[in-house]
Amino acid sequence: MPSRATIEVSGEPSREFSIPPGAREEPLPGVVLHGSDAAGVVVESVAGAVRVNGRRLRPGERWLLRPGGEATVGEARIGGGWDDPGTAVEARAILRAALRGEAPSAGAELVALSGPSAGRRYPVRPGVLGRAFGSTIRLDDPAVSRRHARIEVDGSCIRIADLRSRNGCFVGEERLSGLRELRPGDELRAGQTVLSLGLLAEIPVARPPSRPPSRPARSGARAALLAAAGVSIVAALLVLG
Repeated sequence: MPSRATIEVSGEPSREFSIPPGAREEPLPGVVLHGSDAAGVVVESVAGAVRVNGRRLRPGERWLLRPGGEATVGEARIGGGWDDPGTAVEARAILRAALRGEAPSAGAELVALSGPSAGRRYPVRPGVLGRAFGSTIRLDDPAVSRRHARIEVDGSCIRIADLRSRNGCFVGEERLSGLRELRPGDELRAGQTVLSLGLLAEIPVARPPSRPPSRPARSGARAALLAAAGVSIVAALLVLG
């Protein structure tokens, strides 16, 4: 779904941009806006006069401006938005799972806040984070080593360890020296990329019976899933409204 950005300049009417993922706009001198997979819009500084939430960006640096955040370019202000908040995405995922007769999945994701991949979302799976092809989480960042860090997943516990990377791996301002557990909201820095850990909503679903049900029972369970999905979507729309 497209990202949205609102430009406000004193004395001028506000302008709104809708930017699909992968597309870009140049609404003001010195700044480029990119569509994002995650909620928000990616702001790129061209001349180094851009601030995102008070943080000054270097020329060529990108940062994800989340909904409710603000970027400034001189006297102009940029507000970030998104057409499709996470609640709507999750509601549609529930509906699709119900139509297939499956339980909705739950898990975690890393969202790139900065770097060449700013705005990308990466499902968290055990494996290697790095620049090499075939990495479980592949970052297109020249400052990231080919095999930068190892990710371990044990149930709801997510751990990360540096693999003797060239530029190190940091959680917040702390450089990793061993295995470290990541918690929701933690920011992981590898090279020029900052990744934020977020958990996807977990929707409780009744466990399947121990014995295979008859065809009518399957239809009833499927109807129950569809009904639950419908309630979830209505709730999401009420929240969005």
